[in-house]
Amino acid sequence: MAIALNDTFASICYCSIDPAHNNFLGRQEGWVALLFTSPDFQRQGLARAMLCHALARLKALNIDIAKIGVDSENAFGAGKLYTSVGFDRFRTNTAYVKHLSAS
Repeated sequence: MAIALNDTFASICYCSIDPAHNNFLGRQEGWVALLFTSPDFQRQGLARAMLCHALARLKALNIDIAKIGVDSENAFGAGKLYTSVGFDRFRTNTAYVKHLSAS
């Protein structure tokens, strides 16, 4: 987590490793499960710095493959950030939603 000098929230990056899943797969994968920067701190390189630090930590934990997901309609350039630090697109998902409060 990154906190600004005035003690306000700036950014967060959270990674996860599932040892049981990795054992099943026979490889060491880690996920960047959350990467978020407050609108007041966007476009300053903070997300890139947080992501690069997360990747270095995963590597230090002997993780061979890092994965991250993004909404294909993300308007903030997340996909460009991910490819600029070396991620390759490997799958596109479609999600569906049904509002249960409606008839």
